[in-house]
Amino acid sequence: MNNKIRAVLLAALFFISSPAIPSPYSFEQDKLMHFSISFGIGASFGAIYSPQKACAISLIPGLAKEIYDKLDYGLFSFEDIVADGSGGCIGAYVSNRFSKQYKRYNEINKASEEAGS
Repeated sequence: MNNKIRAVLLAALFFISSPAIPSPYSFEQDKLMHFSISFGIGASFGAIYSPQKACAISLIPGLAKEIYDKLDYGLFSFEDIVADGSGGCIGAYVSNRFSKQYKRYNEINKASEEAGS
């Protein structure tokens, strides 16, 4: 992951968890829920697809929820979208890294078993 993407993700995480933003507990809990659900979705698809595709897929449920909130309650939260994007992209990247390492580990074990036989 290049430095620009890391900087954006770190800034988004700082924005979500910043104590400088006065907010009730429900605000923080809502952002944490958006982050964690998107993290799970991003991690699930990150093992299958590239991190970029998995990140995009993980944004769909959060964006759909915000559109629903806008239509029903007249509220659209860009902070929720930032939390969704951060969680999904981090989950996708972590999952993709672990799946690549797992595949490499299996290749090494298979090669060592063939050499030992």
